[in-house]
Amino acid sequence: MKSYLRSAIKVPFQSLYLDPNSPRLAPDHPPGYEDSERLFEKELQTFLEKRVEEEFGVDELLQAVIGQGWIPIDAIVVWEHPDGSQRNVVLEGNRRTVTLRRIRDRLPKERAKLERMRSGKSRVAPRELKTQEELIAQLARIVAETETIMVLPLDAADYKELEIKMPRVLAVRHITGAKPWGNYAEDLWLLQRYEQLFAEELPGKELRWEPAVITRVADEASLSAVAARRQLMTQSAYSHFKSRFAEELQTEKRSPLPTTTFSRTL
Repeated sequence: MKSYLRSAIKVPFQSLYLDPNSPRLAPDHPPGYEDSERLFEKELQTFLEKRVEEEFGVDELLQAVIGQGWIPIDAIVVWEHPDGSQRNVVLEGNRRTVTLRRIRDRLPKERAKLERMRSGKSRVAPRELKTQEELIAQLARIVAETETIMVLPLDAADYKELEIKMPRVLAVRHITGAKPWGNYAEDLWLLQRYEQLFAEELPGKELRWEPAVITRVADEASLSAVAARRQLMTQSAYSHFKSRFAEELQTEKRSPLPTTTFSRTL
């Protein structure tokens, strides 16, 4: 793994951007990493923030950070985009990034609340005032401590090298490591990786099940070829079903996931 990750460094928190290609977030029509304008667009980042908040327990983490302070036990894994803007894609740590963004959003609101409490327009107990002051002091402390934040940069000079190295890093951390994804995120990641490797090995060919490519995916994810094939076929079938019956399923007013039709040649 040492050849995949550089030494930990500190970067400005504002340089961190959520990853719209993350299989955990499972976005529709992910933009890839080459086009920085699509990758970092404000509307997409806002959508991803809401998705992380709704599905991955940000409220619990937010309260823990406010209560205990920011404890950087596990560095956020990033890739600095080579467009020269010094913006970093968060490959691992999107939930923590959203939590720190929420603290930054909350601080001015809590300060405004304190001003209203001090205005005398309504009666406020001294204990309530003190509690509010302590909350603001804690939020301000967390913001100050994370103006620069420790990250582990992935050692990839361009998006092609990123696509080669990132799967190994994420597989170690999420498929066979201590922080497993859910089944859907894992299967989606495997299918996306299969499509990438198939295009590399058989350019111009119609997408199909290819045993040699399945073996490569399995090796990267530290799975058996049988297990990898089962998960790939499950995700392919689900994606096809979701696309075909999107209206009946009444999915979240978003376009269906991009689908792939495979010939069953195994």
